[in-house]
This record gives sequence, structure tokens and C-alpha cells, in this order.
Amino acid sequence: MSYTSFNNYKLLLLIFKALSYSPYMEKLFGRDSIENEEIESIDLSEKKLLSKLITNTTFKSCNFTQTDLFETTFEDCEFYECNFSITNIQHTGFRGVVFKDCKLLSLDFTKSDQFVVDFEFQGCLIQGCSFSDMNLKRIKFIKSTVADCDFFNSDLQGSSFKECDLIKTNFLNTDLRKANFQGAKNYIINPSSNKIEKGIFSLPEAMSLLNEFKIIIK
Repeated sequence: MSYTSFNNYKLLLLIFKALSYSPYMEKLFGRDSIENEEIESIDLSEKKLLSKLITNTTFKSCNFTQTDLFETTFEDCEFYECNFSITNIQHTGFRGVVFKDCKLLSLDFTKSDQFVVDFEFQGCLIQGCSFSDMNLKRIKFIKSTVADCDFFNSDLQGSSFKECDLIKTNFLNTDLRKANFQGAKNYIINPSSNKIEKGIFSLPEAMSLLNEFKIIIK
């Protein structure tokens, strides 16, 4: 791409962002609370949505890249095909929130509001995120790629990772009792450093649970 073409691309991108963030949206996000809205194809990248209460709202194809969601709470909201890359979720609350076909990159959920944690992921790409030291009982990760994420000292009792790709994701000192890994793959879980009683695993992937014991199976 030439220098001129690159500048033209940047100009078009700025125009798109300006058009997508209409005066109505600016007024909407200027409120302290938002409810019962359907918001689609809005670029909120690098914007500040601080200390808001957003309830019963659906977001479709919205861009939250580097958006500052400090102390904002989402209740009974759904996100479809949204991009959360390096989003600030410090003290952000998620209650009854569903992410479907979303991209979530480099998010630190450990800094979110620990008293408001109730979310579900379906068909998402979740990469480079931290879920350590959290109470994540019965949280659902369904048919998602959960790559290079950390679950250290987390309570994941009864959680679900059904049909997930867990490549390079770390589990250490986690409570995985009754967790469902049916159809999941590429996980590395050491039974000596995690609680896995009554967990559900599928063959042949479940054989990886024996890796730490350095045994030979013929």
C-alpha cells in the first residue's frame, strides 16, 4: 500500500467513525442509564462510557476496541459479533450478559466488578484474557476458542467449556469440580494442582489428564 493510499484509508476510516457515531448515539450514551435499546454497527473505540447502568440492551456488530467502560454495569444485555479488544473493564459489572460470536482480546476480568459477575460466551474468540482469582461458578463457555487465557485460583465449579478450544490456556489451583469439558480440546489440566472431581471429560482428549504422571499407555 502506497503512502497516499494509506492516508486515504485513514481518512475513510475517520469518516466512517464519524458517521457511525450519530448525534442520537452521542445523546444516548450521554445518559447515566440506558435501557431497552437495540444498538447496531456503532464504533465506540477509544470512547469513554463511564459509570453507566445499561440494562436489557442488545449490541450488534459494535466496536469496543480500547473503550473505557470504567464502573459501567451491564444487566441482561446481549452482544452479537462485537469487538472487545484491549477494552478497559475496570470495575465493570456483568450481570446476565451473553456474548455471541464476539472477539475479546487482552481483557483483564480480574479488575471487573467481582460482585456482579454473570456472563456467558457462545461461539466467541477469547484470547489473552485473565480470569484469575474469580468466582466463576456455573459460567458457560460454549463452542468458543479460549486461547492463552489464565484461570489461576478461580472457582469454576459447575462451569462449562463444552466444545471449546483451550489451546495454551492455563489452569492452576482452580476448582473444576463438576465442570463440563465435553467435546473440549487442547486443554492442559494437572489433576494434582486442580480439583477435578466429578468433572466431565471426553475421550480421547481426556487422556491428557494423565500427562503429568508420565505413564505409558498401550
